[in-house]
Amino acid sequence: MGIAGDVDMYQFDGEAGDEVLIETWPLVRLLDEEGNALPLEWYSGGPVGRLPATGVYYVEVTSYCIDCIYQLRLSVLDRPIFVSLDKGGSVGGVPFTSGDILRHWMNSGTWEMYFDASDMGLKGDLVAFNFGYVPELVYNKTQTVPGLGQIGPQDVINFNPYTVGEDTSGWLDWKLDGSDVGLTTAGEGIDALADEYSDTLLISTTGAARVPFNAGQLAATKNDVLSFYQTSSGANSNGFWNLFREGLDVGAANLSGLDMEGSENLYMSFDRRVVLDGLALDPGDIALCRLSWYMSGCEWVEKFFDASDAGLQGYKVDAFDVSPGPYPYPYP
Repeated sequence: MGIAGDVDMYQFDGEAGDEVLIETWPLVRLLDEEGNALPLEWYSGGPVGRLPATGVYYVEVTSYCIDCIYQLRLSVLDRPIFVSLDKGGSVGGVPFTSGDILRHWMNSGTWEMYFDASDMGLKGDLVAFNFGYVPELVYNKTQTVPGLGQIGPQDVINFNPYTVGEDTSGWLDWKLDGSDVGLTTAGEGIDALADEYSDTLLISTTGAARVPFNAGQLAATKNDVLSFYQTSSGANSNGFWNLFREGLDVGAANLSGLDMEGSENLYMSFDRRVVLDGLALDPGDIALCRLSWYMSGCEWVEKFFDASDAGLQGYKVDAFDVSPGPYPYPYP
């Protein structure tokens, strides 16, 4: 590129649903055949764009310096998604229980064990988890954990890994003691968990919840998403509640899984079949909702993960995490 502002265009053919990783250092845009810019999100290595249809696409590279030399590499991303399912079974030759976390490589279709709950002495159904600084876990079974005492479905514990996979090892400690911050009833059990920032959790509950808010209380339904800014963690937790998003109109369905990537991409799963903006989602499917500051719902919705295509017929996704990189922690 000779001068700042020079633009190079590269054409390629893509398949519907492919996620294209763009590795280069100048400014880039991903365009469809009509020249419309597609949304990009940052992934390990560079921006990624999801192709809505099979056809011709373009990468626009803009220089911001004089006599720049750059390299451009395009590849189809094999993104992993991490899931916990509502019951035990086997998928892709990998046996699992409802307390485990599986890693699924979405492009190649491979399944792997990522977190074996039995290795850590944990029991019950893993109903929510989030990959924060370390994996954060919520189990539906009240149980006694050595070193922590009693935990229940209103609590979040940290898994600090030494190893992951078939031989999971590490130690557990407190992330959030729900009773300290107003989560006390059965309906206030956590069934979906994500984070907005490193110190702010996004939480949805199994039923109606009432949590401290200013001098009173904040009421939430089972599909509302609450934000909790955590000022202290551990067995003596504290912080501030707010309403992040009102629940979508999905009838009797329950929001069962949640993840947030960036400030606009909200991923959701439900415990039964729902229709969002004309898009049918079966239990186990994951929807991508593009958020907008000027509206309460989704600017647009697309199916991000099809459970039946991944071999999960008959299962529900209880919890999931869409990783921003191939390995969310420095472990295999």
